[in-house]
Amino acid sequence: MSFVSKLFGDGAERSSNGTHDYIDLTDYAVEEGSLPTGSTMVRFARLRTLEDIRQFAKFVYDGSLLILDFAAVADDEITLRRLTNELRHIAQDVGGDVALISHTQLMLTPRGVRFDGARISIHPETGALVQERRAASAAQAAPAPKA
Repeated sequence: MSFVSKLFGDGAERSSNGTHDYIDLTDYAVEEGSLPTGSTMVRFARLRTLEDIRQFAKFVYDGSLLILDFAAVADDEITLRRLTNELRHIAQDVGGDVALISHTQLMLTPRGVRFDGARISIHPETGALVQERRAASAAQAAPAPKA
């Protein structure tokens, strides 16, 4: 029995290769008012075309943090360059930031939220906090051309 199954029983959805794609947490919803509400929402969006970014940008202008999956356009270098340029403008407009968080995902933040590109970890032998080399953000580097 997996760890997720122990926690949530059969609520974990499985893909054809047997791994967990997502957990439907609606069955485990907390009663209204039992948790403090936040003023900043985290939104997840899947970009299908470059035109979608205009609709998603509204959330960032309203103060939400946006995690954007751009896998559908990841193979199109021209679209990626236009996307990166558009996101830079949005981040500059709202006073936020934009950074790549994986090969096909990035995060766009509202005013007052900045990225520290350095990764931190715990040294396995000493237990000391280690700060790794600072990674480039999406705002600083356009996607590399494919060979």
